[in-house]
Amino acid sequence: MKTKILLCCLFALTLGCVDRVEIKNDNFTAQPVIWAELTSDGEFRVIVSLTTNIDENSSNAFVDDATIRLWKVGENNPIAENFNYDKENKSYYPVSLIETEADDVYWLEIELNDGSSYVSSQEKMPTAVSVSDIVYVNNQLRAVFQDIKDEPNFYFADFKISHILISDEITEHLQIVSNDILFDGNAKAYVGEYITLDNNESYNISLKLHSLGNSAYLFYRNFIEQKDLNEGSEQQEGDLGSMFSRPPANLYGNITKKEGGEKVLGQFIVSSISTINKTIE
Repeated sequence: MKTKILLCCLFALTLGCVDRVEIKNDNFTAQPVIWAELTSDGEFRVIVSLTTNIDENSSNAFVDDATIRLWKVGENNPIAENFNYDKENKSYYPVSLIETEADDVYWLEIELNDGSSYVSSQEKMPTAVSVSDIVYVNNQLRAVFQDIKDEPNFYFADFKISHILISDEITEHLQIVSNDILFDGNAKAYVGEYITLDNNESYNISLKLHSLGNSAYLFYRNFIEQKDLNEGSEQQEGDLGSMFSRPPANLYGNITKKEGGEKVLGQFIVSSISTINKTIE
C-alpha cells in the first residue's frame, strides 16, 4: 500500500514539473516544393513554394518570381519561357497554350532568385484513351474506356459528383489511380471506386481521365495515400501522430537540383486528358 501511495506522489510531482518546450530548428534551410502539369489540351500550370520552419504559421511560402522554361526534345530553344503569375491561384501560366502531340518528350527547368536551379526528368506525352461511358454498377462508379494493348498504361481518374437539384455544388470528389496490368488491351476496361448513391435521386457526374507515365502514376498514388492518411476514413481517423499510424508517403518526384542531382519535393506531370459528363438517374 505504501508503495502505491509513493508512486502516486511521484507521478503527481512529475506532472507538476512539466514545462512547455518550444521547438526550435536553428539549422533550418528552406527547400523548394514544385508541382507542374502539362496536359494534351495545351494547358500548363506551375506552382512553386518553399518549406517553412516548424515554428512558423504558414505551411509553405509561395514563390512569385521564379524563372521557368519548358523544353521539348528536338527543339533548340524553350517552347515556353514567358509566364504570368496568378496571385489568386498562386500559379504560373504561360502567355499562350502549348501545342502538344502524343509521344513528344518534355522537361522543365526552374530557377529561383537565390540562383538555385532545378530540372525535371524527361517525360513523354501519353496517347489519350477514348472514354466511352460512366456507369454505376454494384455501388461502384466506373469510367469505361478502350485500353491500349501491349504497352504499360497508367491512369488517374478524377470524378466530380453533384446532386441534380444542386448542380453547382460538388457533393463528392473521387480520385483513383490505376495501371492496366489486369485489363491490358480490354475494349471495355474500367477504373472505379465504391460509393453509395441514392437510387431514388439523380446525379451529375463529371470525369477527367488522365493518361500518365509511370513517374506521374507513382507520384499520384503516393499523393492520394498521403491525403487518405491526413483525412482518415470511416474505419480510422486521420492522425499521422498516432503511434500506430502508417508513416507518411514519400512524395519525392522527378525533379532534382541541377548541381548535385539532389531530389526535391514535387513532380512534373505530362498527361493526356479525356473528359466526359453524364447524368445518372
